[in-house]
Amino acid sequence: MIGVTFPAKNIIWYNYALEITSDAWRQTLVSFICIFENSIILGLTIYYQFVSRNYLYIQLFGFGLTVAMLLFTIVCFVESPKFLYNKKRYDEARRSLSWVAYYNGVSNYDTNFTFDKEQLE
Repeated sequence: MIGVTFPAKNIIWYNYALEITSDAWRQTLVSFICIFENSIILGLTIYYQFVSRNYLYIQLFGFGLTVAMLLFTIVCFVESPKFLYNKKRYDEARRSLSWVAYYNGVSNYDTNFTFDKEQLE
C-alpha cells in the first residue's frame, strides 16, 4: 500500500503544498510533513510490535483516510496555477491565483492583469 501511494505523496502533494504556501510558512510545512510522515511510520512499527500483527484494520483505516483526503482535495483545492498557465488557460489561472492569495491571507488581490504569454498572443 505504501508503494502504491509513493508517487502521489512525494511528488504531487509536496510540490502542490509548496506552491500554494507562502514563503513564511514553507519551511515550517516541509518540517511538519517530514515529522508527521516519520511519526506515522514509527507508530505503525510500535503497533505491529506491541499491539497486534493484524494488518487488516490498519489497511482499512489507511484506505478510508485516502478516499476521504481524495474527496477533500477534489472539492476544496483548485488546479495548479502553473499548470493552467502552461496550458494557456489564463482566466482559470487568475482564479486559481486568487484562491491561493486568499488562502495565504491576501485580502485585496487584483486579478485584473494579463500574463506575459497572453500578451504575446
